[in-house]
Amino acid sequence: MNTEMYKSLLTRHIVALLVVVLLGLALCVAGIILVKKLDLAKWLYALCIGVFIVGIICSYDAIPMYLDLKNDDYIEYTGIFEQYAGSSWSRDSTKLLDGMVLHSERMVLPYGKHTGRIVYAKRSHIVVEIESWE
Repeated sequence: MNTEMYKSLLTRHIVALLVVVLLGLALCVAGIILVKKLDLAKWLYALCIGVFIVGIICSYDAIPMYLDLKNDDYIEYTGIFEQYAGSSWSRDSTKLLDGMVLHSERMVLPYGKHTGRIVYAKRSHIVVEIESWE
């Protein structure tokens, strides 16, 4: 297992997630300040607070990634899996034979069924290495 490559991949995921969350939170704080200062509509204030709370909740996705990174928790799966377009705009998905769905950073293999080896992070279910034997 190439744990240095895995750590690099998980670190990029954590940094990207936190940058997006922090930018969203900064925009919300700026919106709250403008609403208070310019005496704008109260619904805009409530919207900013709501987005702020959602941003805080989304930042919790970084916790399982950090724990995987810190503890070097990776699982190796060998067998049949399916690569397909995920529900998220930035990720593809990989479905294992037992039904577990993993998240891939980008499409490495063509969509469809494959036989091979996958290494993924235990808690965050992020694929860190994928290889097809076909």
